[in-house]
Amino acid sequence: MAPLTLSPRRPRKKRRALSGSGLTTDLVVSKGQDTYAPAFPLVSFFWPARSGVSQWLILPVVLMIVGLFRWGTSLWGHSGYGVPPMHGDFEAQRHWMELTIHLPTSWWYFYDLQYWGLDYPPLTAYHSWLLGKMYVPNTTTTSQHGRARV
Repeated sequence: MAPLTLSPRRPRKKRRALSGSGLTTDLVVSKGQDTYAPAFPLVSFFWPARSGVSQWLILPVVLMIVGLFRWGTSLWGHSGYGVPPMHGDFEAQRHWMELTIHLPTSWWYFYDLQYWGLDYPPLTAYHSWLLGKMYVPNTTTTSQHGRARV
């Protein structure tokens, strides 16, 4: 058998990347100009960091912005805060779940209540009914009214 002869190995051509990530799909070429612009707002937000900025710098900055947003939203009360007996959206969902469990289906939309009668589509009412059938007993009691049991 004749020995195999190997051809010299040539390195692969390197393509020039347009952005720091190496993706060209996040850029749009302006018509009539040789400029590149971001394709959507998130790319525009990170556009200044497209080259030469480490991910170890970008990640902490993004996490700080997220943390600042969460801290800022925690300064105010939730929906229905300080408005008894309604107590907000979570209490409304719990109340609707109780209605669908304890009333016959024909009464769901016609039962006269002071507040929070069923006012959403029937498929959602059946969803509340189904969740009510899988409930934990301490979560739906009529005497609770928005207060957590201890």
